[in-house]
Formats: sequence, structure tokens, C-alpha cells
Amino acid sequence: MKELKHTPGPWAVEHPYGEPGIYITGANPMLSNPLICKLVDQARTPEGAANARLLAMAPELLVALKAIKASLNQPVQHTGIRNGASCDILRGDARTAVEFASAAIAKAEG
Repeated sequence: MKELKHTPGPWAVEHPYGEPGIYITGANPMLSNPLICKLVDQARTPEGAANARLLAMAPELLVALKAIKASLNQPVQHTGIRNGASCDILRGDARTAVEFASAAIAKAEG
């Protein structure tokens, strides 16, 4: 397994009072420097807020992609037959991986 090289998640979007810009921070209080990035040019705009949400979701989206990749490397399982046709075809735990990815996407998109 590769060593983690980025700030561990979760990340958070912050709007510091009196400060221009939107901050992306590591939500873990044990981090010595929780600031990951600061969006200045798009501060407090709908597009800036959407960009901040997407950036803050990067660790969770990475986990979701890894889960999907791992689930697709599993053998296919047929879980039932209806009217002569296979149904509910799964690859490993693909449904769980897709549900996790869907939740991460929804959170990133606001």
C-alpha cells in the first residue's frame, strides 16, 4: 500500500469572519497546520463556494474511487434468476462502493 502523501481527510470549508476568501482546512484538530488552501479570487461567490466544496471532498472522493476499483476487481456474482434472466449482478461489494461514491458526489456538489 502506498504511503499517504496528502493531508488526511476529512477536509472542511471555512469562511473566516472578516477574512476575504474561503479556506479549505484539515478538519482533524491534531494537524499542526490545518490550512490546505485559500480561495481568494472567487471568494464568496456561488462558483467559489462550489469549488471549495469540491476541493474539500477530495479525500472522500479518493476513497470512493478506490472502493469502486477494488469492487470491480472481484469476481462477478449472480444473486438471482427471474424469468430466465440473471438479475442483481454484483462485482464484489460494488453496490456499497457506488452508494459511497454517490454520497461523496452529492456532498461535493452541494
